[in-house]
Amino acid sequence: MKIATLFAAIMALAQSVSAHYTFQQFSVGSTKYPVFQYIQQNLNYNSPVTGAGSMFLPRKNLVY
Repeated sequence: MKIATLFAAIMALAQSVSAHYTFQQFSVGSTKYPVFQYIQQNLNYNSPVTGAGSMFLPRKNLVY
């Protein structure tokens, strides 16, 4: 029962925490590839979405 309670608490906390990072350069070992080679460039960079009319949002995720 303790494990189930601990698991439920961890899952509740995990849902409330989210983070992201946008990688710009890919490297393997000591080899560094040019910026955005093998990585798709993020079109909105790290700026927040300020409106529901943003063209970067899929239509199914809009909130009215």
